[in-house]
Order: sequence, then C-alpha cells, then structure tokens
Amino acid sequence: MSSHDASPENAQPCAFLHLLSEKHSIKIDQAWQLQTHQTGPYGFFRLTGEMSNDETLDWFLKLVAPQKAKRMLEGQVLVDAMMSTPQDLSIDANVVFSVPPMVQGFPDTVSEDVTALAFPFWEGRFTDYEGSDLRLLGQALGQLHRRLKDLPQAEQIRAGGEERHAMLTARWKMLLQSPERMAQLPTEAQACLKAHSPDWLAHLMDDGQPVHGDLNVGNVLFRPDGRVAFLDFEDSLTAWFDPLKDLAFVIERFVLCVHEPEQLTAMSHTLLDAYQAQNPVAIRSETRFIDLLQGLAIRAFLILAELQLTTSQEIPKSEWQKFAFLYNLTFRHETELKAIAAPYVVKT
Repeated sequence: MSSHDASPENAQPCAFLHLLSEKHSIKIDQAWQLQTHQTGPYGFFRLTGEMSNDETLDWFLKLVAPQKAKRMLEGQVLVDAMMSTPQDLSIDANVVFSVPPMVQGFPDTVSEDVTALAFPFWEGRFTDYEGSDLRLLGQALGQLHRRLKDLPQAEQIRAGGEERHAMLTARWKMLLQSPERMAQLPTEAQACLKAHSPDWLAHLMDDGQPVHGDLNVGNVLFRPDGRVAFLDFEDSLTAWFDPLKDLAFVIERFVLCVHEPEQLTAMSHTLLDAYQAQNPVAIRSETRFIDLLQGLAIRAFLILAELQLTTSQEIPKSEWQKFAFLYNLTFRHETELKAIAAPYVVKT
C-alpha cells in the first residue's frame, strides 16, 4: 500500500494528529498519509509510536466528516455485535474471517468538521485474483454470512433495506413517467432503466438477510495469518439482500473483470464450492447471476440519478460508463454466467 509522510503541505491533518497525540497521551513516531481520494482535512493515516503505558502503537486512523463518522460507527456496532455472537464450533472450528475492532476511546471529535476513528493497523494485501484467494474468500464469506444472519439488528436492517428499496423504485417510476427528467441522464443509463420494470428490482431481496453490501477489492484484505479481513460495513446498515448478491458482486469484480473467458467458470466454481461448504444456499435458476448483476447495475444507476437530480451534484461521466460496462458484461458473458450457476441450481 503506497503512502507518504504527513508533511507541511498537509498542515490541517498534521494539526489534528498533534491534537490527538495530546488528548490520548500518545507519542507518534511516524505518520504516513495513505494515498486515497480524500482532500482538505480528511484522509487515512498509519500511525506508529507509543502509548502512555509504554505499549507500542500501530494504528490505522481515519479523519472524516462527522456525518460519515456517524455511519461508520453504526457499521462498527454491527461488527461488534456479530463478532460477539457465540460460534457454532461444529462448523466454525476453523474461522478464516476477521474484522478490525475500533480502538478504545474512538470515535473522537477533533473539530466541528472532523472526527477521528482509529483501528489496529493490520498488515495484508489485496487479492491476486487466483484460485487460492478465491477459495479462501468463498470460505470466509460463507462464514461471514452465517454470522450476519444471526445479528440482533437483523429486523432493523430489513426495515432499512426495504425503505431504501422503496425510495429507489419510486425514483425509477418517476423517471419513467417524466421524460424530461429521464433525458437528463446519460443515454446508456436511460436504455438500461427502460429495459426493466421497477417492480423487477425486488428480486435482489429474495431470500433476504443481512449481507456486507460492498465487497469491492479494496474492502477485502488477505492477512499473513491466513485470514480474510472484511472492511467498511457502512453499507451493511441497510443491506438486506439475497446472500447471492454479495457472491455475484465478488464474481463480477474478482473474476469477470479480470480473467479470460475460458477461465471464468472454473474460477467462479472455486469460489462457490468453498462458500457452499460453509453456507449452503439455493440457486433457483441458471440466469440468477445474470439477473443479480443487472440488478446491481440498475441500482447503481438509480443511486447516481438520485444524487444528480436531488442535489444537483454533477456525476462524472466515467461513473455512468462504469456501470453501463458492468451491465453489458452480463450479455458478453451470458453463456459463462449460466454455466457458473448451473451445477448449483435446485432441481424442482
């Protein structure tokens, strides 16, 4: 992970780090600002140093806006509840997933515009996209889904997910009924939204349960101890979906976008076999992953449309193009996606 030293050109973050060192009685020996898209006083850092009790300190620190910190903290509450539930040792004797806890004393309000959140810094790497990583990820995700299903906040997540779904489908219906508003969206988004009925999107919530909701490559860390760390559970607060939705997302980002067509089926089966051994789920149709991936792209279009039409925020053209590409990927790999699902389809 690339980084650079916090320096005078990052004066605001440095001032906040100094304030934190005083408030928490810590000595910061080194601070690296990690290369992310944050600007101004915000950013992610690695801090090393000593605590007041002479214990070593190695933290991953986030400086974020208070509203974002609130959502991160709510996600952490879910994580803490999940990790505190008793394990079924008949299945979980070899737990291969982990989630970083928040450091005691955080979140900490360092100014009216900035909140700090600290976590232990975990060494690790992002995926190499090969079979061994996919096998471990499938095993870890199966275990994660079983734990999430038993969350005490499950009904709260269901209610939030259903409310969010209702808002997005209402937005979709409004766009279909308002040609002038639909015309404000890029043509590729318009074409996708006109190809389906808003009621169709409900299939994402079939067999619903709490899931992670955002398993992009940057939220999955492969640790030296052989475990997979899942990061950033903010989307989990309203992520009431078919658990296959998370799997479809992983297949899209870790397989379809990376491997050659002749490798897609075998690589995906490596992931799915490992997952099914931990958390068996029914696949009802060989088109299930096609439907899920198209649904994810449509949902992303609706979120972008919501931002653009309600906040006048200009969405970069590249964002629209990304989800149009992912939507069209399902047609390019229709044969492979059916072959991926086929061995797991429940016979009726």
